[in-house]
Amino acid sequence: MRRFEVRPYRKSKFPNGYDGTRMKASVSRPLVFEPEKFAYDPELSPLFLDRKVQGVRREVQERLLVCELDRYADFTKDLEDGPVRDGCILAASEDMLPFEMSGTIRQDARQILDDEIIHGDEAVRLMDQLHRWNDLPAIDFPSHEFMRAVGRLRDAEEEPILKKVVSLIAAAVTETLITVNLRKLPMSTTTVHPAVTEYVARHAHDERFHNAVFREVFKRTWSWLSRSRWKHEIPRIAKMIAEMLVSYLSPDREAYTRILNEFPDEFPNPDEIIDDVLRHAFVKERIRDSSASTVRMLRECDIFEDDEVMRVFGQSGLL
Repeated sequence: MRRFEVRPYRKSKFPNGYDGTRMKASVSRPLVFEPEKFAYDPELSPLFLDRKVQGVRREVQERLLVCELDRYADFTKDLEDGPVRDGCILAASEDMLPFEMSGTIRQDARQILDDEIIHGDEAVRLMDQLHRWNDLPAIDFPSHEFMRAVGRLRDAEEEPILKKVVSLIAAAVTETLITVNLRKLPMSTTTVHPAVTEYVARHAHDERFHNAVFREVFKRTWSWLSRSRWKHEIPRIAKMIAEMLVSYLSPDREAYTRILNEFPDEFPNPDEIIDDVLRHAFVKERIRDSSASTVRMLRECDIFEDDEVMRVFGQSGLL
């Protein structure tokens, strides 16, 4: 594999004066919910690919979509409290890595830590009010498969530095995918509660910059790895990234089972619905489409020069 170089990173990815002020101010804004509007766009929910779900009463659909937003918010908060936080701590440190992150990157990583705390507070506040509006209890979701995959892959590494590499990669993958998901979430108040679209817009505003920072973190991490004594591990680690992407983007069976179990009269056989959803061609297309930004980041680092890596990504439906 040819040596990969990164360009100097001298200017903060955050615009001048950016300090999270918009997010901090948003915590005190009133949340607006309107009758006849949904918490989540039905066209973006994998469950609504199934005809049984499409055919239930509107009232049930509204409650299903509150659960869908709850699932999204719960998973996103876990990501920001887990892989993103871990990656920020490493990127912000001055002595935890054997390669240099510039002072600007370290500063940006600390800013991201602050922002993610605010994102989490906003999500909790939104979902609490939305559950009250719909008279629905919150669902206790299981840990997402992506979270389990990251923990498993990191714990399998014997070398401490490779554990840190896995953590940095997981954070970069997470930030690229969060940004993509936010682009796809509802932005129009025509069918979705204004409180939800405003939350998504504010979150997306910050995540564009977080994504830019962690793309740079990934490039520096991969550049160091390609020159280090562990460079022979690159194909194996690249295959890990494919596993992370698939586990993140595939519909989470356990979470959707938990949602459908909230409606036993309408969906007595949730496994049948979820099996149909997972086989749907649109799900496979969405996985490939949603991974495209991350795949571009990987191409920029020459990861696909290895034929075996190309084969694994192709078989995983990512190329």
